[in-house]
Amino acid sequence: MAPGPSSSRGERAVGWGWRAWYPIVAALAAALSAGCVSIRMEEAIPSPGVYDSGFLEVRVFETMSALKKAEPTRRQILCELYGPGPGPQRPLVHGSSEPVWALSDLPPGRYRLQVVGLVDAAGKVHSLGSSDSVDFEVGPGKAVRLSVVLSSGQGLANNVAYGVAWVGLAVLCGEVNEHVMPCSWP
Repeated sequence: MAPGPSSSRGERAVGWGWRAWYPIVAALAAALSAGCVSIRMEEAIPSPGVYDSGFLEVRVFETMSALKKAEPTRRQILCELYGPGPGPQRPLVHGSSEPVWALSDLPPGRYRLQVVGLVDAAGKVHSLGSSDSVDFEVGPGKAVRLSVVLSSGQGLANNVAYGVAWVGLAVLCGEVNEHVMPCSWP
């Protein structure tokens, strides 16, 4: 029998093998650690007047900490408000990239706020990597406050768990491949 690639201790020589997956796992970990945009509907706020229609206030924050300190972002984040309408296509009612904005005199109905993206200095909209939307009801004299949090950490535990699982699979596959039998990566 011809000697195979082994060391003096009888172990198989290890080439790049499973270590080639390090860059893929690192890229996956970076993607999973991206912030999660979330929209929080707060308790009904005191109406800034008596309206026969609804009132909406939208505030945009970088983090949960900034929300707690009531420090809106300085970046321009485009949010669009869609109004009640027939079918799945709702009409665009308002769009704003201001960190704090409000609308009064909204007709009663079900609305949707959608976070679209970051607006740069040239006015071009860029994806935030994740997005969120929320549906809410507006009625006569009802005031709604929505707080958009760009990096809420919501789902961060899930992202970390997924990252750990993928790293664990890569290491396990490498160990099985090195010591037991060839292993194919999913």
